[in-house]
Amino acid sequence: MNKILDTLKYDLEIFKTPNLKITSKIVLLIRKYVAVLLNKREIIYLGKKFYYDGRFSPIPLQMYPKEIAFLNKYIDLKKINNILDIGANIGQFSFTLKSFYPNINPCCFEPNKEIFSLLQKNMSYFGNVRLFNYGIGKEGKREFYFSPSSSGLGSFYIENVHQFGHKKDVKKIEIINIGLNDRKLKELKVPNKFDLIKIDVEGAEIEVLESLKGITCEYLFLEVSVNRKGKVDIEETKRTIRRVFNKNPISLCFKQFSKDSPSVDYLFKLENIN
Repeated sequence: MNKILDTLKYDLEIFKTPNLKITSKIVLLIRKYVAVLLNKREIIYLGKKFYYDGRFSPIPLQMYPKEIAFLNKYIDLKKINNILDIGANIGQFSFTLKSFYPNINPCCFEPNKEIFSLLQKNMSYFGNVRLFNYGIGKEGKREFYFSPSSSGLGSFYIENVHQFGHKKDVKKIEIINIGLNDRKLKELKVPNKFDLIKIDVEGAEIEVLESLKGITCEYLFLEVSVNRKGKVDIEETKRTIRRVFNKNPISLCFKQFSKDSPSVDYLFKLENIN
């Protein structure tokens, strides 16, 4: 029953998306239900085939056009060039962003080696995209948990894999974490300056932020854990951002899907400390 209600919430949300025509919204909804009913692993999304792992993965996919429109209210995305996507999963965010704004060059990091090939397939339509099969955080090998039926909830914390209902197919794998310090940036030939950094890491936000000391950016789009393992106070998050980037994080906006959601999305503009 809860899964049905969540699906209906997603359906209502897509009709609030300003950057899709009404016909495109209806077609996407129909394709979503067909894909779920037929237990498919691909869907036509924004004019291209999008590949995924779990039967119900197309359901949250329809939220991403609205998320991009949300960002564009506060950032002129036509003027954005380089973005760093940490926790790219199978490419939902960067695929959607690149579809609407071809001028943007994503640099994506995803630690899960078992779904990395899907990220590669989904981003293969676009030029000026760089993909890395690493996590960002404390350097070294780490235990990582995910459900093949819902890999977007992959986390260092097994509890977070179950945050939207108990999963029976949880897997534990070993991933490689790196820190984006000056040495590693040079080794990977990754720039040290980005217009926008997006972080979606299911409870590891502070660890990721602490590992970005070689990076500068203007905007930070951060999923902050407020009701799950790894949860952190927003003021502590701001202090961490200030210490890492030596900038003041000015909160432009935030959004939460519902009052009991495990996380809140914050958009910060990083300004010089006077």
